[in-house]
Amino acid sequence: MIRLGLRMAVAGGRVAIARLAIIGAAVAIGVGLVLSALAGMTAAQGQNAHYAWLNSAHAEAATGPEAADPAWWALREDYFRGKPIARIDVAVTGPHGPVPPGLTALPGPGEYAVSPAMAELLATTPAAQLGDRFPGRRTGVLGRDALASPDLPIVVVGHTPAEVQKLPGATRITRIVSVSPDHCLRCYVGTGDNGMTLVLSVVGPRCSSPC
Repeated sequence: MIRLGLRMAVAGGRVAIARLAIIGAAVAIGVGLVLSALAGMTAAQGQNAHYAWLNSAHAEAATGPEAADPAWWALREDYFRGKPIARIDVAVTGPHGPVPPGLTALPGPGEYAVSPAMAELLATTPAAQLGDRFPGRRTGVLGRDALASPDLPIVVVGHTPAEVQKLPGATRITRIVSVSPDHCLRCYVGTGDNGMTLVLSVVGPRCSSPC
């Protein structure tokens, strides 16, 4: 049957062979686009999940058991040399507060924890230009579970509850959000449901004719 099919396909000579080659190339391109789209979505979803904890101000999206001691949480965006820094100002109210991934505990007043990229930035920048924004001592480095990207600068700064309550968007939390932003309507850090659709449309453009 295969031999018969090949004979019939090339029965028209060079024109038929050229047509067959074009069809084969088109099929290969189509398969490549589908595989690229799937790979892009998988990578985006995996990265997206690491943004979840940054949305902990949205208590309705939090899952898991509540911590015995609530904490105050205020996420804001800082900048250095035109590049964004994710800054989370926190205040613990007891020893059994919520703990984000990559840390063993939230920093207390006069303490801060940083991502590896932020640690490198602080080490190579004069304190007057950057480090003085985060007074106190460094008590931890965020682990990989907290990072959507290894070069993402993040700093978690500890304060007293009274200090954090004065900050815009300060929220009292008892749990850390672990829901991926694409399943969280109000989450603003990461890629939402519409954004995931956008990723698919970018990596895998729609066919102008039936694929």
